Amino acid sequence: DENRQKIDELVFEWFTQQRAKQIPISGPILQEKARQGAEQLGYTSETFKASNVWLEKFRDRHAISFRTIN
Repeated sequence: DENRQKIDELVFEWFTQQRAKQIPISGPILQEKARQGAEQLGYTSETFKASNVWLEKFRDRHAISFRTIN
């Protein structure tokens, strides 16, 4: 769905900016950012949860590891 793709792009762009500033970002922070983005696109906490499954898939899509900042 197009809006979910937008959420993904927003979160990844934000994540990249934070990483560039050497700011460590955890999974829960990413999930919160995704929820905020979803809200701006009209989702409710019922329609978009930014669940752990979402987080895993997001990390897979963008090959993100939380262990180290490269």
